[in-house]
Amino acid sequence: MTEIRRCQRCDRRMWMSQDVPAGGLRHAGRRICTNCHEAAKRQGQLDEYPRIRRTTAGLADAHHATKTAHPDWTTRDIATHLGVSYDALRQALSRTRRTTTPR
Repeated sequence: MTEIRRCQRCDRRMWMSQDVPAGGLRHAGRRICTNCHEAAKRQGQLDEYPRIRRTTAGLADAHHATKTAHPDWTTRDIATHLGVSYDALRQALSRTRRTTTPR
């Protein structure tokens, strides 16, 4: 299932994956769609939309804290709550396990 969010600039629906239907808008980072990203870049306003970058450790910590507070929530529920895609959270948790698991 493809996640759909609203663009922070134009409030139109945007798809959070490569599976964009014909005529649809794709997420381009910074919580804005590709059209708004290009327009903001041309107009020198891209800095008004901060990057959505979270560290792996920060995401893992936020996941742990949220899971402790809401043990019945799934990883997908937690990702939505944290405002990141399910895949981004899953990858961060995987990276954390790889770096903390002794070999």
